Parts: sequence; structure tokens; C-alpha cells
Amino acid sequence: LPVQSGSTSVLRAMRRRYSREEYLDLAGRIRETIPDATLSTDIIVGFPGETEADFDQTMALAEAVRFSCIFAFKYSVRPNTLASNRMPDDVSEEAKSRRIVALQARQREIQIALHDKLVGRVVEVMVDAVSRRRDTELSGRTPGNTVVNFPIPPGSRGADDWIGRAVPVAVRRAGAYSLWGEAVVADIVGGVSRMLIEMTIKGLMVDPVTNMPIVILKDRGGERVLPIWVGI
Repeated sequence: LPVQSGSTSVLRAMRRRYSREEYLDLAGRIRETIPDATLSTDIIVGFPGETEADFDQTMALAEAVRFSCIFAFKYSVRPNTLASNRMPDDVSEEAKSRRIVALQARQREIQIALHDKLVGRVVEVMVDAVSRRRDTELSGRTPGNTVVNFPIPPGSRGADDWIGRAVPVAVRRAGAYSLWGEAVVADIVGGVSRMLIEMTIKGLMVDPVTNMPIVILKDRGGERVLPIWVGI
């Protein structure tokens, strides 16, 4: 959910069609509808005319939304853009570097806090590869795009049995950029894990882009949320 800046004045200079307040309202409505939704974003620091007060608003917005991931960049001139033609690159390189370091440091702390809350929970992991660190472990991503590593489950024929499959993993440790856990496998048949989850309908909303109805399902413990686009 790209924001680019937490300052309405900078967003206006970027010709973005939303304000800081509108973005925060949208993020709040997403979280109200899907409490476990994970949001990532793009942020540019040092855009022409950005003041220290503007950057402070960006930091405050990141604190308020608590993104699962931020892709942060220092502004640089791009040929044939409106900014390059009409706006002087008036933020010093020193200020840009200081601001991006501060943003990334705070985001790292936020990610650690978010990941720590997952320790002890079971998450669904789409396995996509053998772990880069250990060939005895698998690596994949949660629906929120968090990297999870876990040992190859015993009783299977190896990594190839699991790559491309969704596996329930109990999270045991958390870091800033990934999780580590163990597969929760009730039964294994030919390398396929089985886990049944009872879910109930908890809400209904409309996709603002397609206008299609979305049914919101939750499990009995309220830990998993599954949106179903009706008609797809």
C-alpha cells in the first residue's frame, strides 16, 4: 500500500491524490476488517522541498501503521520527470542519508516487535526453496510475505516433497527479517501435509476496485482470516 511520504504537503508536491489523513483512514479500515492484515509500503525520503517536519510526519505515520516491511529510497533526479524539470533537488545528500537510516532503524524495531508476537503461533507457509543457510531446512513465505525457515519434516522423502506446498509451521524464534519454526504435520501421505481448519463467516465487504462481494472467514480462535472473492 504505497504511501511515499507521511506529509500531506510532500504528497501534494508529488501529485499524489490522497492526503496523510486519508491514507491513515484507509489503513485503519483495512485493519478493522482484517485484523491480521500485513501492510508493506514504499517511502521516498528527501523529495524536493521535504523539511525536517515533513520527515517527522513520515516517521510518525510509519509508527502508527506499523508496516510489516518498508521499501525506502533516497530521492534522486530522474530525467524527463516533472520533479526534475520544475523542482530543485534542494535536500542535501547528508540529510537524505540521515533520514533513511533513521527510518530503516525504526522499521527494524517495528518488524522485530511484530515478529515476536508470532512466536508460539502456527502460520501457513508456502514453501518455495531449500533454505539458503542450511540444506536440511526449507524456506517459504507466509500470506503476509514474511520469510519462514523450518527443518524438513521427518518421514518425508526430502525437500522436493514440500516445495510448492502450503505447510502449517509453529513459530519458535523470530528475527527482524525472518521467522524460524517447525512444521505441524498431523499426517503425511506422499509428502503432503494435512490440517483441517474450521472457519465461520464473520463479515461481508465489497472490493472497491471490482465491486465484487468479499466474504470474510475466520477460524474459531480468531487467528486466521480468509477473504473469499465471490464469483472468482
